[in-house]
Amino acid sequence: MRLQTRWTLLLLPMLIVGCSDDSKQSTTEADTTADSSSDTSADTGDSGADTTADTGDSDGSAEACAPREPQEGDAANPDCDPLNDGHCAMPWPSNLYLADDTTAATGKRLTFGATTLPKNFQNIHIDPAPYARRDGYSVGTPLLVRFANLDTTGMADERDLSPSLADDAKVLWFKVAEDGSLSRVPYFVELDSQDPDPAKKTLFVRPGVILEEATRYIVAFRNLSDTSGQSFAASAAFAALRDGRIDCDDRVAARATHFDEAVFGPLEAAGIDRASLTLAWDFNTMSGENMHSDILRMRDEVLASIDADPSASALTVTQVTAYSEAENPYIAFEMQGTFLIPNYTEEKTFYQGTDGVTGYILRRDADDRITSSGTTEMPIWIRVPRSAVGAPDPAQPAKPNRLVQFGHGLFGSGAEIIGPAVDKIAFDHHLIYFSTSWAGMAEDDYGRANFMVFDLNRFVWLTDRLQQGIVNFLALGRLMKTQAPAFEPFTSRNITVDNSEMYYSGISQGGILGATYMALSTDVARGHVGVPGQNFTSFLHRSGAFDQFFVALKGALRTPNNVAVALSTVQLLWDSTDSVSHYRHISAQPHAGTPAHSVLAGPAKGDYLVSPITMEVVARTEIGIPIMANYDDERTVSLATEAAYPRTGSGIVLWDFGNEWPTPGNHPPELDAVNGDPHGKPRAFDLHNEQMDTFFRTGEIVDLCGGDGCHPN
Repeated sequence: MRLQTRWTLLLLPMLIVGCSDDSKQSTTEADTTADSSSDTSADTGDSGADTTADTGDSDGSAEACAPREPQEGDAANPDCDPLNDGHCAMPWPSNLYLADDTTAATGKRLTFGATTLPKNFQNIHIDPAPYARRDGYSVGTPLLVRFANLDTTGMADERDLSPSLADDAKVLWFKVAEDGSLSRVPYFVELDSQDPDPAKKTLFVRPGVILEEATRYIVAFRNLSDTSGQSFAASAAFAALRDGRIDCDDRVAARATHFDEAVFGPLEAAGIDRASLTLAWDFNTMSGENMHSDILRMRDEVLASIDADPSASALTVTQVTAYSEAENPYIAFEMQGTFLIPNYTEEKTFYQGTDGVTGYILRRDADDRITSSGTTEMPIWIRVPRSAVGAPDPAQPAKPNRLVQFGHGLFGSGAEIIGPAVDKIAFDHHLIYFSTSWAGMAEDDYGRANFMVFDLNRFVWLTDRLQQGIVNFLALGRLMKTQAPAFEPFTSRNITVDNSEMYYSGISQGGILGATYMALSTDVARGHVGVPGQNFTSFLHRSGAFDQFFVALKGALRTPNNVAVALSTVQLLWDSTDSVSHYRHISAQPHAGTPAHSVLAGPAKGDYLVSPITMEVVARTEIGIPIMANYDDERTVSLATEAAYPRTGSGIVLWDFGNEWPTPGNHPPELDAVNGDPHGKPRAFDLHNEQMDTFFRTGEIVDLCGGDGCHPN
């Protein structure tokens, strides 16, 4: 089933209920409540331009404080950050919510207030409790601010990031080294295309590289103006900090020392005039330990249990289907079965009225450590090509029959290996494909998205169970690699399996999560990630698969500003499995107890479902996964260096089926009436699959496209 169709069927009842409830809400007390999602309160300071407040001299003279208007809404809410008046949780990500914690790897802990995070149409705020486990912000986080009618002329966009590093850039993003020195971070900006009102649009400042773990960053805005040419003044709260007049704003008095030492001091040392600043702050990213310790522990325990007692998790075949050559010219037979794996999740039922909806969360003991209890049964699918059965074709060079673990698409299942594209690849290249389902984002999970969109406090259902799902994949890989050569359904049919090497190939969601799988696998050295991306909350807006999802989400959260903050919030949970946090661990910085890997990534130009620009962020990050030569004949990838063919190691090859690059912005491409959606095309192209197989067997990325980029049309 196509991704967009799945979401449409899933979300129709949500759209009806969400919209009708939202319209009722407009006449209730909830719409006049002073909190982050109230239109009346949030709009009191759209631009952050409180021109009455910025009167204190920067030398801290004794001039009297300018009078301030009575504080209302977010400005009066102690759970909000007053530095940018656009939204309670802006600027995002804010140091206001990073409390000192000596038990955390970063020395910090997220402590959002009870009403800091957005609320839905039922007046239910996102609960800060799950985020208190985090010791910093996402390594893919955008900066979120709001200035009414902001003029972004001359700022970096997704096609040209070089203005972000210019000396006169209006937005400055710095990484702070351990010795305190600063280095610039490339970025691009975009005003939220989901919001029709230019006075309310969120400004996204998206990092052009994957941010480093457990690292402090400083950001500064200066010389901003609106579309009429009017300069923005600082908010009252920021002006008090900047000008040393904390007596003028008691909301920021406790932060003055930190800002002087950790923000203004380093900026001044870097030559940034303090008086020129409209807004500045700092934040810390999460540590790798915080993001990955749970999933690494699960992996290590499960694989150790398989090695200690293989029979406890043995593959069980429940059905074998043989095909005649007339029925399937490529596949000889298909097997379905099950395997058992330790279960680290437990059911959690969320009640809405009298109706209970059950999801799954990680089971934790009294010390907050994940723990397993019992087992869970998972399905398997195995497809054996005719080329793997009986004597080899004397006209073809002999190839060993090797195993490929397949990763399926969005809310699908392992049954997606059943189809002509995979069948032909398997036959042509002597590959036995096998798969299971990504628990957490599989077909039997997508119904829960109905309830997650209504109340994002349930989002932990997805992110917790997905950790179990990744470990299930790793466990199946170990079982197949160790048991396949002596597997009775193979030996009884004269099928020889060479398990000296095993590979991974995933498409769409399987390409996204495939990078996570590759970073964590101890059994697969080389993998292919097809039409991939990273950082879910970065590419969701750019995906046609999620159009209806966003209609429902905006119905539940009521404003695009709330949606922007909410997505960045849930990304804090998603980072544990999102490939944005694992790409650097594929080869540059392998996880503990894990070998280095290499990946061949194959995005499609103009992809309607997964944006290739998120892979360009990977290419700019110095982690050994570059774009390959002749990446595109229309444009160069800003601030990225192309690698020459042949290349041993990882690389990104762009497949061009005639689609244009979409108009920049956080929206899906317009569907090409002539060329259609290229999302499913690369794997149906023989040269793509030959390149993939060559990479699998030799580790080399070779040019099969004629030296001028891959243009199958």
